[in-house]
Amino acid sequence: MTTAPALAWLSAARSKLGIREVAGSKHDPTILGWLKLLGAWWSNDEEPWCGAFVAICLREAGLPIIAHWYRARAWAEWGVATTPRVGALLVFGRDGGGHVGWYLGQALRPVDGRTILCFRVRGGNQSNMVCDAWIPAGRLIGSRWPAGVPVSTDPVTLTATGGAVSTNEA
Repeated sequence: MTTAPALAWLSAARSKLGIREVAGSKHDPTILGWLKLLGAWWSNDEEPWCGAFVAICLREAGLPIIAHWYRARAWAEWGVATTPRVGALLVFGRDGGGHVGWYLGQALRPVDGRTILCFRVRGGNQSNMVCDAWIPAGRLIGSRWPAGVPVSTDPVTLTATGGAVSTNEA
């Protein structure tokens, strides 16, 4: 059994809130540092980096990462399947690829004149930064938990305030 502190990966994610891409030809040195540490073959913050954010959070928590950490949808095979719960890794589909981030809670949200279930997700490359965003539950491909780490949290219903629902995190 892994001895990682409870939800250490989520604490690592919280410490990165606000890190953002640099527009234009310059790049954020923190994001570049993550890419270098992970062995990326590219060195810019213009490529999708949600998988790098997740991988760095897990590394800081002393947990394993997948070989193809840069492919958001590949994270659907990491760890063990679970229902969405605080700290779970959520994997989403989107036009042109996928997205990954950490589950914080859920709420019913208005989208295009109807009310749908959305997840509050802390992720990288959400509006070009590390932030919390609402993502429709209908886009969920998988919900994963670190193998060997006890599952001790439950889904959380949040007040549905703050920000629009995301349709594409790229």
